[in-house]
Amino acid sequence: MNRVSSRCIAVCLFASFCGTAFAQPAGEPRRIRGLIDKDETWSGTILITDNLIIDGATVKVLPGTTIEFAGGSQFRRPVLTVGAEVRPGTDFDAGPGNSDSKVALDPMRAAGRLEMSGTPEQPIIVRTAAGSGPGRLVVVVRNRKNAVRLEQGKLVEDVPTSQTADQLDWKHVRFERLGYTESKRDLQLDVDVSKPAVLFMVRTGGQSIALSDCSFKQCAQLLIHTAAECKVRVAGCRFEDAIETATLRCVAVAASDVAASIDVVDNFADGMFVMSAGPAALTGNRLIGPRAGMAIRSDAIGDIRLESNYVHCTVERDTGRYVLNVERPDAIVKDNVLIGGTYVVNQGSRHMSGNVLIAAQQFEGDKGGKGRTHRLVAALPAGSDFSGNVLIGPAFALLGPQKSLMPTRGDDDNQSAAVVTRVFGNVFDGTDGITKAMQLGLPRGTGGAFECFNNLIVRCGPMIADSSMKSDALAYADFNAIIGGSKKLLQRTAVVSRREGEEGWSKSDVRHPSLDKVGLAALADSVPNLDADVARGAMSIQEARRRLMAPYRPRKNSPLMDAGRPTASGGKPGTIGIESSDSN
Repeated sequence: MNRVSSRCIAVCLFASFCGTAFAQPAGEPRRIRGLIDKDETWSGTILITDNLIIDGATVKVLPGTTIEFAGGSQFRRPVLTVGAEVRPGTDFDAGPGNSDSKVALDPMRAAGRLEMSGTPEQPIIVRTAAGSGPGRLVVVVRNRKNAVRLEQGKLVEDVPTSQTADQLDWKHVRFERLGYTESKRDLQLDVDVSKPAVLFMVRTGGQSIALSDCSFKQCAQLLIHTAAECKVRVAGCRFEDAIETATLRCVAVAASDVAASIDVVDNFADGMFVMSAGPAALTGNRLIGPRAGMAIRSDAIGDIRLESNYVHCTVERDTGRYVLNVERPDAIVKDNVLIGGTYVVNQGSRHMSGNVLIAAQQFEGDKGGKGRTHRLVAALPAGSDFSGNVLIGPAFALLGPQKSLMPTRGDDDNQSAAVVTRVFGNVFDGTDGITKAMQLGLPRGTGGAFECFNNLIVRCGPMIADSSMKSDALAYADFNAIIGGSKKLLQRTAVVSRREGEEGWSKSDVRHPSLDKVGLAALADSVPNLDADVARGAMSIQEARRRLMAPYRPRKNSPLMDAGRPTASGGKPGTIGIESSDSN
């Protein structure tokens, strides 16, 4: 009798560890851990009590299902791993898989798969249970069918086809209280280590990952490791109350891993989006919060485009935060609304147009007292065309100096020191009469040649100041309109080889003491806060941008119309400032 009882107990324990689906009482949560290697369907409540691996099988999660990481204490942090960690070219006995699981995985087995498609009425919920250590998901994305073979002791992965490539599409999934960070004090490292709420590791080319209408609340970041020719789409998702600064990060595992596309569209977040992979398009995203921002790293390969995003870093203290940092000089930055921070744009690109850039309106200095945004654009790459933007202060300077010519990924002409930065067709509103509109900082020999024309300068101090005191930086300054503010146009600088009043140095400038004389309405003392309407979708980003630009558009028959610099071909002169209507 004792022998039979002990055998039954052993069988039950083994089944529990391996995740085998035994019959449960109706309505009872299902407790699971270990290894799933046969297809299953999940419904009701699933409790993951320890590390769980899905490999060589597909688990389909029905709408309305709740998946809870229930380790039972703060010190147990279960991981749900989908698919064996198999890298082509590794030794066969390298021990792929989750080392914490103590489950031996067969690298020759087909990939695991987790299908989660909820509905608006019945979302799938994945969360950490109260009182348990935070759980997380690690999803290895590779060929759906077994395409791994052994050649001379090495694992080799076949090129995926339309039949073998995985297309993972998660919809209407709510992630709550997942992931964590390990402090540098605990690990004796220089930086904190992120344990993402969800980590996708794309291991073979041609795979597809899509997250639509999902939400992340009180989670660590969503991290996606991309591979060559993979497709990534994150659309309509919400990231709120994040436990670390970055809420979404895409990283190319190898320098040669150029994705087919990375689309980040129509999401909301209170933290940062960071792109270290490409090509990438970030469009229609709303990022609002004290840690909100976007960063494009230099290792993001391929075309980079940021268009029609609304990003407001609401931090009220000078802590050095920025709203946008672009380390790819060839990126397209177009029609965005960017607000707040010590620097609104810490580093811009060569192609910035149609953006509205607004300084923090209430700011405390880093040592207390009243502070202000340092610069709306701290630096531009040499050779930039900066046009059609509206910059609203107050700040120390609205547009900062150019950066030196330096070898940078995607920078094809950085060997030439003859490039010229052109700033034209913009509006600079200092709001206080003392903010510098533009600030130079490089001698021409290091790529600092600078041309300024067709700009509307309102309520500013000097139009152009040279912090480096290198008099050869300014190559052209004419056909600008200066309304109110300081009477001194240039500070510590002069136009090279020209005299004031000659063509190229203020000969054709438009100067008036009042806005009404140039066909502009009176400007408000403060900028309207549109965050609430944009955040809840009551106002589109395009409408917010139009509303912020509207006060600076000249009325019909304004003297600013057709008063700009004639084109090189002798065509019709353009408008000083921005056009009277917006085609977008």
